[in-house]
Amino acid sequence: MTLSENIADLGALQTVTAVAEKQDEDLADVYRNWATIWAKLATPDLEKNYLLSDVYAPSPVRVNAVFSSIAAFYDSYGIKAGDPMYVAPDDRVAIWQPDTVQ
Repeated sequence: MTLSENIADLGALQTVTAVAEKQDEDLADVYRNWATIWAKLATPDLEKNYLLSDVYAPSPVRVNAVFSSIAAFYDSYGIKAGDPMYVAPDDRVAIWQPDTVQ
């Protein structure tokens, strides 16, 4: 159920990253703001209901899975092999290439 929204989130963050890099924005701030947007509190029952009926992945997955596929995120936070959010480059999800943003 969440595939289309996961693809949209990844494409959006790749685009935001490319634009922020062109404007010399601090990517750590950009990523922190992105995560803040999706921060929420929910009871276990509400989360279970979301898992059964929502087209969006749970917020932690929605943020962390997307971040783990963005190369610039690794550079911004110094993430390396062995760190909890590290995903090997060959295993990262890539749909659109950010270097095509004009």
